[in-house]
Amino acid sequence: MSNDDFSPLPKRHKLESTSDLEISPVLTDSYHENNPIQDTKIFNDPIHGCIELHWLLVKIIDTSQFQRLRRLKQLGASYYVYPGACHQRFEHSLGTCHLAGELISQLRQRQPELNITVEDVLCVQIAALCHDLGHGPYSHMFEEVIAELRPEIKWKHERASIKMFDYMIEKNNLMPFFRQVNLYEIDLIFIKELIFGELDEQTTDLIWPYKGRDISKSFLYEIVSNKLTGIDVDKFDYFARDSYYLGTKISFEHMRFIKFYRVIRADDGKFHLCLRDKEVKACYEIYRIRDDLHRRAYQHPVVKAIELMYKEVFIIANDYLFFTNAHEKCDIRLAQTIDDMYTFNQIDDHITTLIKHSHHPNMMKAKEIIEKIENREIYRYIGNTHVSFTVDFTKKACKNACQDIIKHYHFDENEYHLTPSDLIIQAVELSCGDRGEDPIRNMWFYTKVYPNKATRISKDQVSRLLPQTFRERDIRLYCKNRDHNICSIVRCGFKEYCIAKGYPTPKGSEQWITALQIYFLELIMSKSNKNQKSITSFFKNPAQTTPPNDSSVTKPKPSSIVEMKEIKKEEEEEEIPKLPSSSPAPGPAPASVPSTKLVLSPKKPSVVVVPNIQRQPTHETEWINLSDRFLLTNRHFDVQYAHLYAERLGSMRKAVNKAAENRWNSKIPIKKMNDLVLDEECILIGILFKQMILKPSIIKQIANENGFNLQPPRKRYVDPTDKLILEEESQRIVLDGNIDVNLFVTGIVVAVYGYENDKGVFIVKEYCFKELTIPKQITPTKEDKYMLFASGFLLSETSIIFNQLESLINSLTQTTNIQSKQLQAILSNTIRFVVAGNLIESSNRLKDTTNQAKYLTRKMAASSVEAMQSIDELFDKIAAIMDIDIMPGVNDPSCHMLPQQPLHPCMFPTSSKRKTTHCLTNPYDFQIGDLRLLGTSGQNLDDIDLQSTIDNRVQILENCLTWGVIAPTCPDTLSCYPYVKDDPFIIHDTPHIFFAGNQPKFETRLFKVDSYEDFILGPNDIQVPEKSLSNLVERAYEIENFLKSEIFSTDESSNQNDSKHLNELIQSVQKYLRDFIEIVEHLTLWLELEIPSYSESDDFRIVVQNEILDDIASMKANCIIRMGQIVEYREQRALANKELFKRPKLDDNYHLVSNLDDQLHRNLKLMLIEMKSSILRICNLLMKNKHLIERQTFHRRHVNNYV
Repeated sequence: MSNDDFSPLPKRHKLESTSDLEISPVLTDSYHENNPIQDTKIFNDPIHGCIELHWLLVKIIDTSQFQRLRRLKQLGASYYVYPGACHQRFEHSLGTCHLAGELISQLRQRQPELNITVEDVLCVQIAALCHDLGHGPYSHMFEEVIAELRPEIKWKHERASIKMFDYMIEKNNLMPFFRQVNLYEIDLIFIKELIFGELDEQTTDLIWPYKGRDISKSFLYEIVSNKLTGIDVDKFDYFARDSYYLGTKISFEHMRFIKFYRVIRADDGKFHLCLRDKEVKACYEIYRIRDDLHRRAYQHPVVKAIELMYKEVFIIANDYLFFTNAHEKCDIRLAQTIDDMYTFNQIDDHITTLIKHSHHPNMMKAKEIIEKIENREIYRYIGNTHVSFTVDFTKKACKNACQDIIKHYHFDENEYHLTPSDLIIQAVELSCGDRGEDPIRNMWFYTKVYPNKATRISKDQVSRLLPQTFRERDIRLYCKNRDHNICSIVRCGFKEYCIAKGYPTPKGSEQWITALQIYFLELIMSKSNKNQKSITSFFKNPAQTTPPNDSSVTKPKPSSIVEMKEIKKEEEEEEIPKLPSSSPAPGPAPASVPSTKLVLSPKKPSVVVVPNIQRQPTHETEWINLSDRFLLTNRHFDVQYAHLYAERLGSMRKAVNKAAENRWNSKIPIKKMNDLVLDEECILIGILFKQMILKPSIIKQIANENGFNLQPPRKRYVDPTDKLILEEESQRIVLDGNIDVNLFVTGIVVAVYGYENDKGVFIVKEYCFKELTIPKQITPTKEDKYMLFASGFLLSETSIIFNQLESLINSLTQTTNIQSKQLQAILSNTIRFVVAGNLIESSNRLKDTTNQAKYLTRKMAASSVEAMQSIDELFDKIAAIMDIDIMPGVNDPSCHMLPQQPLHPCMFPTSSKRKTTHCLTNPYDFQIGDLRLLGTSGQNLDDIDLQSTIDNRVQILENCLTWGVIAPTCPDTLSCYPYVKDDPFIIHDTPHIFFAGNQPKFETRLFKVDSYEDFILGPNDIQVPEKSLSNLVERAYEIENFLKSEIFSTDESSNQNDSKHLNELIQSVQKYLRDFIEIVEHLTLWLELEIPSYSESDDFRIVVQNEILDDIASMKANCIIRMGQIVEYREQRALANKELFKRPKLDDNYHLVSNLDDQLHRNLKLMLIEMKSSILRICNLLMKNKHLIERQTFHRRHVNNYV
């Protein structure tokens, strides 16, 4: 059929002006019924099923320009991370065309008044079909290549799509077919406007800048590429298609959206696609899904690393790879193909094959990069941080940032060949809306009552749980050198760079190996392996001082990532000095004072050497496992968990009762709740239950799974409305008063002293817990023995610590190669290696395979198997020279419920054959000689951290010891077995060392176990004034440092409005007040007992009676008043917050809360200054008396130094 066979049809009227915006041009009906070409074609699509397309659409599909889309992957380099993501742009274009036809057909059927013609339907479908014609190789990555090679033009694939559309019509002579269905030049303009937007940039100031259709058809421009809201059929298809091939599930249903669309004329005079108001949350879900797909696939760190490598390949190939133009002249470079559609039609994803098989000598580097990608030698992802959009991160700024990162650590270029060019910083924008604004601010909705009225819906009308910002910029760092040691140092440099610039530290940076850990590993490895490269040489400007007994190794200067105090503390632990017997320093108690060592093992798989206390040589290596109570013999789940709390209360009631009698007057009655009398002071004993509105529950989980009331992730579940409830066998009662809800959790047995008010609330004045037993005395011996504690190996295929652990094991097995005598003595006298859980990464457990059929997974081996094999090899080498105790962790292949049972020996087929390998429970209780140790893998601390505001993990560990329970939140928020007859988590015997693994950082603290009677001694005993006076001096130092800390910074406006700062202030001041009251009480008691030993004319007696005791009594009264003021403030703050929650838009409520915070901030600071002055006044008064000075020679020096 020739072109002459088509009869000429009249051209449609072309819009010359937009003066009459309400009148649409007269459109012809559909193509003639006698058209010889009327058949359609059906495509079978895995997403939308059978797709029936118009014959003209099939004509377009059957062109080489459209068939090129078969050779362009939809997700580009994501295929290297998600093997299933192999779908092409071809099928996505078909799906988009189908959905566009469905949507416009629905509108045409439901709203005939819109005058939607068959030509409109065809134009919209053609635009949807051809909207991706301009994509280059590897999709959006090619746009970055063009931006790099030709920065003077702002090239986008949409511009290339309309150029390719024109070229396709001209090349294949499609215009006669378009005319046969009444589509003319004005319709081609309309199609290109649907794809690109406004074709003429000079018309942007007009009310209606488009020429293809008038304003009455403005809704048609929102179907294919919605420039107003971003919600269009293009997203509908790639959401469904990409998630299907990525193997992820989404809850969005695009057909529901299509059914609810209506066209309504809005207040701006245009006709818009409007949604039903009840679908507003689904709109936010669309943007959330888009953000999730970008994070998980499109902007995945490994995907971006591969794109960076391919980007380098294309930039290199641009000068040596040429293409043929329409005149058969091969002189078109890669970056110039976008100017000629004949040449652009030649390039697709197979361009990498051309480069790989090129024989040009200058293409060798590009070929090497492609080979690295295929061999999986991808650029190493170091980490990321988030910065504001106001920060300059252009190409030049990124290069300067790489130089700054290198400057933080000195690299020997001759040895490691690492330069700023080996680092790549990439700025990635992740957003849910347009330029970070609320995504639904431009959307129109209608209601069931008013279906023809377009309205807006604000974010506040939807939910208060929605985010405040919808855009962020992710700054990612990559390293071309894949060496594990170099990448470890680069990570530290990146973290330090972020701290120096004030950016958030990279995610997981607390697990990265620090400067001191590198030094410690260097200390061990430096002499064990002569070929090992010196890690210390990475540091810039190393300090001149050297550790004792090892002059060959230099220590790094403290950097900004480690404070000076922490370095000094860790240096003391590394060198393990022996304190001389005459050293009168505050710190660890003498051997005669019973104490407990609290140890937190970091999540980072670094090994911590803990000195063991000296003991009898006859049983110095004798090991006794005391964890039998944690072993499960009968596992029954048909009982209630409440039995465990009832058993805990029954077991601990007697001990708590005794502690209450010792603390308070025995005349104060200890009552049951049903015997309470209004306003009568008494003591109640029970178990705490913390009522938390944000606490996770199975009902909330089910609701979240079904898409109802999605709760955002939280670091903590505390809320101002939380309550403490005391329960006993008969009743329960709410607690209030001098007890901080945020410092307690469920499951603590406590005695409270107070009274019941007229509201049925028990007002607490004081509280106490059971008294700890004094640990057994350690018998000194002549030789020290040591134990190694480790946790959080988190081994996987990409672990960076494996080589360091290998070197450490070599050092343990070959101690004679270490020149440092001190280190050699430590390693040779190490008798036990305790591993506190988390041997493998949680990502290695392949939980997704549990939802698949067995025949699909029976030949699959989890990556955790390989990780466990590597661990088994390590443990076998350790077990050959010392005992090793293996505790399970939350990530390990053991039931997560506490107490976790020992890992099965079959998981360690090699090392378990040795008698020195012990698989044990979590918690783990054992004894080495006289030394008693108790510890967990950290789940108890992690759970308490979620349920309280205690920021210091070692303080949580101390609280567990004080409360007398290893894991008080079991089984409320921490899973455990339903015990009935006994509670294994009660601490009956106080250990010498109480440890927890897998914590954010390594910390230790010495906790003195003293009963209350120790402070009430005879009048001639000197221990009480020594303790009180030295504690006063220590509190003065602490208060002075606290006043100088950041929490009392000069920028008080920022701190006052920060609830976290205020909570820290309140907790700290309350602690200082309680400590001060307790100390002055002991000091008063001693002075009153000391007075009778002096004559009535003695100066000391006169001073004590007339000055000191009166001042101390006045100071104590002031402290009690201050404590009451803090409680009163909290009540006022709670009422103000409640009013603010009811009426958030009332400015008076904001001012009330702000004024309360300002007043509290000032009062707390005045309290501390007043307390410090009181301490100094007491010290000065005591220093004036010669008798006290003569008797207190030991503490006189410390008082003088401070005063």
